[in-house]
Amino acid sequence: MSPLKLHTKTTLLASAITIAVLAAALAVTAERVAELVREEQKARAELQAINLAEQISHMPTPRDPQALAHAATVASGARPGVVRIRIWERVGGVYVEMAASPGSEPALGIPEDTKAALRNGLASSLVTARPENANNSLYRVFAPITDQGRFSGAVEVIEQLDDAPSIAVRYERMAVWIVLAAVVLITLATYLLFRRLIYRPIERLLEAMSQAEAGDLGVKAPGRAPDELGLLARAFNRMIERIRQMTEEREGQRLILQERVQEATVELEQRNEKLEEANSEL
Repeated sequence: MSPLKLHTKTTLLASAITIAVLAAALAVTAERVAELVREEQKARAELQAINLAEQISHMPTPRDPQALAHAATVASGARPGVVRIRIWERVGGVYVEMAASPGSEPALGIPEDTKAALRNGLASSLVTARPENANNSLYRVFAPITDQGRFSGAVEVIEQLDDAPSIAVRYERMAVWIVLAAVVLITLATYLLFRRLIYRPIERLLEAMSQAEAGDLGVKAPGRAPDELGLLARAFNRMIERIRQMTEEREGQRLILQERVQEATVELEQRNEKLEEANSEL
């Protein structure tokens, strides 16, 4: 099995760090995001309750229960988070349910502080937890219904508030796509960066080393970049220059020695000739 290249190792490390950071960020911000989402859900539920109460207030009296049920059903289907909408009528100080949108949520009584707020013409709200799932809360908001300026009833909108796990699941697919896009971008950027800043200078340096190994001591590696690879290339060039100078000096010394040997050989031959001539005369 061939070893992994440097850019592959760097990509794997950077991708792992990116995934860990995104996962940590999702875990840290999930609760805060859930809080913001719940606040938005509450604001929309309150606005829906006020608008529906105003719409019913403009209906002629006596109000038709079927028309009230239809209005509640239409309003309930406007947003997916609405569990149920009820329309209450105040009869002799007692609140009676006149109409409701389809749903399985059981009817709960209206708290006394909410009744006091409605009598003063104010909207009121409260949060209740479902017994089977404490993390899945219900938001009940009430808006007063008036009849010729007099308080006559209320609209109740029950909103299911998302919790942090449900929001995390909702954004899980988005987070996966973000992670995949980040890994792809990191891989591409790392490869292009290594190819331009590392692989090309290393290939040129290896090529210069091969030429020097073949005997070409006049080769030079490009060392323009002011980084570690440029420093390495310049150090290689200085080494090759020093080797070339030493080789030239050694070659010069060899030529001088060869010349001296030749001169000594000629001188010795001349002496031998003179000795032979002297021996002949004797």
